Amino acid sequence: MTTLSDKKGFTLIESLTALAIIGFFMLFFYTLFFLNWQACEQFLAQAEFGQEMDQIMGQIAGDGRYSVAININNNANMKQVDFTDPNGNVSKYTMNDNGQLTIAHGQEVETITDKLDFADSSFVQDNQAIVVKIVLSDEIFGYPVALATQTEIYSRNWQ
Repeated sequence: MTTLSDKKGFTLIESLTALAIIGFFMLFFYTLFFLNWQACEQFLAQAEFGQEMDQIMGQIAGDGRYSVAININNNANMKQVDFTDPNGNVSKYTMNDNGQLTIAHGQEVETITDKLDFADSSFVQDNQAIVVKIVLSDEIFGYPVALATQTEIYSRNWQ
């Protein structure tokens, strides 16, 4: 005959203590994972912005350097620069207050980005240079992520 003291197993207190320890570690690792996930998403968003920014500035700088005529038109809800190349083709870059940066070659209009910060971005004439400032912004996990760059473009063909 077996008695109660001969049975092997865990007591209720031991089981609850083990569950509490496991719960604590799960909470710790979940918090650690979630915070690292947020940081990773913000870093990836900034890296994406960096690549997007390089493409945008490279395209604008290429058209600007090749142009023979440059015209800037800024108003309350639109900022625009027109680059005319030696063949008479016009490339129009337009910043809209809805956050879009578009390029138009003739009748064809292409949206380059829809993450533009209109208030902080600009096209400005500075003597023989065009100063282009682009700010891209987005929200990741409720936190704002922004990247800004500015460059001066000198036309090689400007007369």
